[in-house]
Amino acid sequence: MQSPLRSIRLPGLAARLTLGAVACAALAQSACAGPQFHGGHHPKIGAAPAENSESSELPYSLSAAPTAETLLHVPTGLPLQATQLTAILAGNRVVYFGETHDNAEVHRAQAQVLEALLAIHGDRVVLAMEMFRAPQQPALDRWSRGELDEPAFLTEVGWAKGWGGEFALYRPLLENAKRRHLDVLALNPSDELQKAVRQHGWSGVPAELRSQLPERGPDDPWQRRQLQAVFGAHAASPESFDKLWRIQMLWEEHMAQRLADYLQSPRGKDKVVLVLAGGWHVRYGFGVPKKLMRRMPLRYMSLCTEEIAGSPEDSPDRHMSYSAPPVPLYPADVLWWLPFAKGDSSAPAPAKP
Repeated sequence: MQSPLRSIRLPGLAARLTLGAVACAALAQSACAGPQFHGGHHPKIGAAPAENSESSELPYSLSAAPTAETLLHVPTGLPLQATQLTAILAGNRVVYFGETHDNAEVHRAQAQVLEALLAIHGDRVVLAMEMFRAPQQPALDRWSRGELDEPAFLTEVGWAKGWGGEFALYRPLLENAKRRHLDVLALNPSDELQKAVRQHGWSGVPAELRSQLPERGPDDPWQRRQLQAVFGAHAASPESFDKLWRIQMLWEEHMAQRLADYLQSPRGKDKVVLVLAGGWHVRYGFGVPKKLMRRMPLRYMSLCTEEIAGSPEDSPDRHMSYSAPPVPLYPADVLWWLPFAKGDSSAPAPAKP
């Protein structure tokens, strides 16, 4: 049987950051949960080692610049073919896909990974998405049961005022879930809880919201260093960065708690989960993967995408310089290089069935 994943080529290293990530600084003033606030972007890895050394990102030097569709198994430094990636996917209970939110090529790759998992596990696959908040779960359940058409679904989840990104980017994934009646799990906290944590801190959350608070584990020092480098210069003060940090922790602890609760429930028994979240929630494993592992040890793999330089649809205003502190961790189990492509905002919604 032909693999749902396309065939690939080979690897290589730079350090840039898309500007969407630093917009997280706005969290100090805003409760917006849109994609620009969710850390979906990350440093680029290319052929030349820019300001930071190659070894700070990858354990093995890359002999050539990566091209579109390069897949790299990071722990060994070996390029992967599509069938090999499919085999690696097969042995894991959770697959984390760290995305760049505005890149249509990334969402195409996500759809391929979902198809690969469906080919392996059938309808035991679950789609878990940062793009939705826990109170939206009933609407997601109705969508999966085929009870809502797209306009009604977008209205019920308040897409335009919530996540607010280009829905066409996520449509193939959600249409597939609806067609196969797959569970779609909302991962993010309620807007009310997020506002309360931002304004009052974890200990100051009002009594009526405390039952929604996830358990918070100890801060990861490598994660804090990394995010201080990314966001710290854009926070007006240490206090502003602390607000950013505690919201980041709220998102990740809540995502991990939602995953653990689901996987330990009768509904989630024996299910395999594809987690879609911004790259900074997955990269290095100190975000959601570590926080779920603390709650529920299980086998997982992380896959993050990298944008190759020179994509025709890319633009300089998406990027800024970034000097990464060294982190003694793999950025992901697998890196997948892709060009940047804009979403097709003119694409019509499918006709109502």
